[in-house]
Amino acid sequence: MEVGESVEEGALREAAEEADIKASSRGLLAMYSIPKGGQVHIFVRATVDETHVASSACTLGDVHHSPTFYGCGPESLETRAFAPADIPWEDLAFPTVRDAIVFYLREPHSTSVDVKTITEPLPPPGAKLAPPELR
Repeated sequence: MEVGESVEEGALREAAEEADIKASSRGLLAMYSIPKGGQVHIFVRATVDETHVASSACTLGDVHHSPTFYGCGPESLETRAFAPADIPWEDLAFPTVRDAIVFYLREPHSTSVDVKTITEPLPPPGAKLAPPELR
């Protein structure tokens, strides 16, 4: 978050910076306190405007991807959209991202918020995460 912006404004700004996405907030999804890391991870439900055409496409090596409703913002080299069955769980950066996605997939229309304190340390950068149980 930047000084003067709300949690939702910060999340929507980050989505725009990372993936050139235009979205509107639907409220808080999850908040995870991580005392051993001195962090709080906050996730916001959002509706993505799929009629928006991203102003920046992604280029990786010789492969150029045309912009769709998302692209590469100034802070990203690559972005992709995934169907739930195709999410690369083991490649997610943080277990909190996995937890928030699982919570959403289990209750996509709920307005409840997943709030918890994570007592174990975060895995080191590059660590592979175990796929979640989606039942």
